[in-house]
This record gives sequence, structure tokens and C-alpha cells, in this order.
Amino acid sequence: MLVHVVDAAGTEGRDPREDIRVINQELQAYNPELAGRPQVIAANKIDLPQARENLPLLCQDFPDVQVYPISAVTGEGVDQLLLGVCRLLDERRPGYPLGAPQALEGQDMLVIRAEPEPTGFTVVKTDGGWQVSGKGVERLVARFDPNNPSALRYLQHTLRHIGLDKALQSRGIRQGDVVKIREFEFEWTD
Repeated sequence: MLVHVVDAAGTEGRDPREDIRVINQELQAYNPELAGRPQVIAANKIDLPQARENLPLLCQDFPDVQVYPISAVTGEGVDQLLLGVCRLLDERRPGYPLGAPQALEGQDMLVIRAEPEPTGFTVVKTDGGWQVSGKGVERLVARFDPNNPSALRYLQHTLRHIGLDKALQSRGIRQGDVVKIREFEFEWTD
């Protein structure tokens, strides 16, 4: 399977539809078997308005190809892309792990299944603030580098995405309250 990752916003003055056509022509010239494999489009930069405007055009020009709007910056849609690719591979090649092509039979290979992170968590009010626990959220924090600003933004985005901010707000968290996940603590701000 081929996954075309394209700048759906065309931020460098390029047309993402034309980019896909050119790539497919080059694939056909290089190896027709490769060009004939199933394809999906990862329409990147969906966090930009131009990408949202171009999305219907991508879908219109490539009606037989699944288009996944994603944002590498915010992480929007990436989980859906990974799960969609795994589903498509499993459908196309039943009996082979992740749809492994027959050419790989008998060879050593690593199969990685994309499974959604568990998003269940519990929030408990304590004397010192709020304690958050749950397998997925604890694993996320364990991988987190508190000295990396990009990692902090990713953590904030992910915690918001799984609904932790709404859960804390619905339980009455206030500005300055301390939230603890494993050994990681932070002060709540709206």
C-alpha cells in the first residue's frame, strides 16, 4: 500500500492534486506493479484554512482513493489515518499480518499494529489538588520530556484531545490547582 503525504494547503505554491498525479506517473514509469498498489492520501496541514478548502478537490479528483485529512503539527487525524491504513491492509490481504504482500512471505519482518491509545482515565480530588490516573494517560506522561517545548505542546494537545481538560473543569478545578499524573505535576491554567 502507498500513502501519499501531500501539503493539502499548497503552502509552497504547489497544487497537491498535481503532485499526486506526478508521483503516480513516476511510479508507473519506475515500476507498474508498485503503481498498481492500493493508495491512500494523507492530506497534511489540515490545520490551515487553505487545506480545508482543497480537501473537497482532492476527494473529487481521486474518487477511488481514501483521503485522510491530517495535521502533523497538531496530530489531528493521524490516529484515523493509521487505523484506516491497517483496516485497508487487513481487508485486502486476509490471512496475512497487516496485509503483507506475498513477495514478503517467508522473510523475516516486523509487524506493528496501530491500536488506539486507551483514553480512559479517572480524576480524583485530593488534599493537594487533583490526581489523574489511567493506563494511556500515565504512559503518555512517562514518555514526556518536560524540558522540550514541543513535547509540552504535544502533551497539552493530547490531554485536551482525550477530554482531560473538560473532565477537570466539570469537577470544579480552579486556576492554580495542582494536577498530578504519576510523578508529573503541573499548575492548572485556563
